[in-house]
Amino acid sequence: MVYSLAIQSHVAVSFEISDYTADVVATEALCLLEVVCSHISATGRLHIRYYQAGSSKMFGSAPPPQDETTPFHPRSPYVASKCAAHWYTVNYREAFRIFTCNGVLFNHVQDHAGCGPDQDQDAEKDLFVSVKLHHPQLRQRQQQ
Repeated sequence: MVYSLAIQSHVAVSFEISDYTADVVATEALCLLEVVCSHISATGRLHIRYYQAGSSKMFGSAPPPQDETTPFHPRSPYVASKCAAHWYTVNYREAFRIFTCNGVLFNHVQDHAGCGPDQDQDAEKDLFVSVKLHHPQLRQRQQQ
């Protein structure tokens, strides 16, 4: 199983370094898909599976609830790159008949986080669920 999880996920930063963001998010997915195809071709091992992690931000301003039929409306270079990675995955599945799948992850606490280039660069650091769950515990331990 190959998981495509590497990203530069800060939306505001993606406006500042859009070429880097596209490389890390979209081109990385394309390179991994090529590696999977090359491996299958070289070894004949068809059991390789590829997973592309998407983001709920790919839906942009589409009103909830979203589902598989909701069109994407990317609103930043990060999200546009996520959409490209999504479509690369679909394309490779259809063109090469390999097992690929996309998942759309809803992992942010606030929907409006990092919506534009003027977003505070430090604003997103505390918005991930895991950070919100662990920071109070860390503060409590530091006070003891």
